[in-house]
Amino acid sequence: MFAEQLLTAITVSSNIAVLDNNARLTWRSLSEGLIDDRMAESLSVAIEARRNVLQGSGRAMSKKSAMTRHRPCRSPERSKSIERRRGLAASGAVPGRIAAHFTTGEIAALTVVARECQRTGSCDWFMDRIAAVAGVSRTTVRNALRQAQRLGLVTLQERRLTAWRSESNIIKIVSGEWLLWLGIGGGRKKPLTTNNNIKNNLISGVKTPKNHGKLRLSSREKPSFLVHSRHDHAHRNYSPSDNT
Repeated sequence: MFAEQLLTAITVSSNIAVLDNNARLTWRSLSEGLIDDRMAESLSVAIEARRNVLQGSGRAMSKKSAMTRHRPCRSPERSKSIERRRGLAASGAVPGRIAAHFTTGEIAALTVVARECQRTGSCDWFMDRIAAVAGVSRTTVRNALRQAQRLGLVTLQERRLTAWRSESNIIKIVSGEWLLWLGIGGGRKKPLTTNNNIKNNLISGVKTPKNHGKLRLSSREKPSFLVHSRHDHAHRNYSPSDNT
């Protein structure tokens, strides 16, 4: 029932902004378990089809006068999207040197991609789903992926079905620095040497003397306190009566 309401809302979307809002609602419903993966994919196809219609009609429509143009209403969830975007950007999934090439919203989108690649090895999410989770627009996701591809950080495999329909792209991270940062593909650091290993190495390096049962020392090798103790014993036993 809820999926049918979503489909109706998508097909009657009057502009791109309303359609983007319905797309975010679709992927949020998937994450909350209100719809399943199959229904989400069907709704995503409907979103793309409606987007093509709106973009085609938008180019044919004349621009409205500035006097009659109304200010767009802000979404009540905009503050939550901004908070989620900033939180993802600051989570550390993108190394600092790579993050310097992107905006905060683009870093949030790349963070969503990176976490999915970290989990499954690649990301096959639709752009609308990435945008909804990252709290950014579809355009921001597209710009982030284009810039990442231009810098040689990721690869995008298109899966086009027809001229108007296509499956989601498969995104893979190919940057060695980024893979090492995420610990993907053997990029984990070697474990530190433990105290037991150090102790074993020290013990194995000590040579045991052959005559370890009884150790004899020459007079030169004897400690000074042993040599002096014999003379001290002789002096202690001497008395003047011995000379009489």
